[in-house]
Amino acid sequence: MIRKGILVYIAVLLGMTGIFAQVSPDCSNAIPICNNTPVNGGTFGLGTDDFNGVNVSGCLEETLLGTIESNSAWYRFRTGASGQLGFNLGFDTSEDWDFALYKTSDCTTLGDPIRCNFFDNQDESAFIGVGEDPTGNTDNVQYEEWLQVEPGEDYYLLINNFSNNNSGFSIQFSGHIFVTNPFDALDCSIIDNLLGPPISACENDVITLDATTTNAIDYNWFEDLGSGFQPINGQHNPTLQVTSSAQYRVQVIMPSNNNVISDVNVVFYTNPVANMVLDDAYCDDIDTYDLAVKDIEVLGAQSPSEYIVSYYGSFNDATLGTNSLPKQYGTMGSTETIYIRIASLYNPNCYDVSQDFELEYIETAVLDFPTEVYMCENSDSIIIGEQIPNANYDYSWDSGETSASITVTQTGSYTLTATNNQPGLSCP
Repeated sequence: MIRKGILVYIAVLLGMTGIFAQVSPDCSNAIPICNNTPVNGGTFGLGTDDFNGVNVSGCLEETLLGTIESNSAWYRFRTGASGQLGFNLGFDTSEDWDFALYKTSDCTTLGDPIRCNFFDNQDESAFIGVGEDPTGNTDNVQYEEWLQVEPGEDYYLLINNFSNNNSGFSIQFSGHIFVTNPFDALDCSIIDNLLGPPISACENDVITLDATTTNAIDYNWFEDLGSGFQPINGQHNPTLQVTSSAQYRVQVIMPSNNNVISDVNVVFYTNPVANMVLDDAYCDDIDTYDLAVKDIEVLGAQSPSEYIVSYYGSFNDATLGTNSLPKQYGTMGSTETIYIRIASLYNPNCYDVSQDFELEYIETAVLDFPTEVYMCENSDSIIIGEQIPNANYDYSWDSGETSASITVTQTGSYTLTATNNQPGLSCP
């Protein structure tokens, strides 16, 4: 699975041109984050060689440039609670990304990475990371084991694109820590930007940007839709409510003329809609049910390249996005309700869990009658077969009859086949 060469791809994320999150190619300027990030504009070049000529770091090996980094981005985060932590790096399936995670508070003492992945993406996965692939793909070799973290731990994350062209990526944090500590799993005090970290939002959300600064005289707000910052007419309050994707800037006017300028990237993603799904059934001789066959029903006209469909054993798990069922689901041997979650590929917080379906367990038809009977010499006939027929069964004899039992007048071998018929499924 390790790379032997390089493939160059060109891909564009539609609707995102010109509105991207900040990227830093150098560890010393790593972008501090404390929540999910929007898709950025990609990585181009390595900046300064952060490994000072060393050509191996954990699983990361030398690229065609002769350095560990080729097209790199550095981020840092700090934990605010204890628990299970992971992350997903989402990108175009035609691209090839690697990562290394270092537990350190200083770029000059990175040490060996505690999590690292350098596999190629020949399986065209949409995610790599730590924890579990959010698509339910349990065979994705580009995932490393969960982290168990404590409060106050600092981490540096290197993300590198092996090829020379890419369309960017998003970072999506995961793990049970966000169930127990949804608001302080990560420490946002490391963010020194007045407007905070990049914001990944959902359509119909209203995001409030807050630039409140003590002793400020005035505030000027700007937005960049891809062609440079333009003033937002009439906006001079310390806060600004936004509902559309853009790069936003505030200029805080101070009495000493030592004005403050702060930028933040805000991206809104479309909320998916879960379409109605028909109930289904399986025979008791089936050990595995392929949940992926339901994806097309859930998606409807929505693109599978933009939304993830996953399945759960409870509504609560579906809502939280935890404990997803594998797509090749080991059946339970009983009828159960399967809960569905459809989420944005780029922002898992944009989701719909309104649909579920019944997965009915159907027993194989059971026949209960003697397999050997005897006819007396003075008897003209005898009744063989099922004496108490099941209304859900269809019966068929090799002699052509379709009743549960038949009357025979000659000795010999007779075969009866029964099929348990349910709507849409027959279990012989």
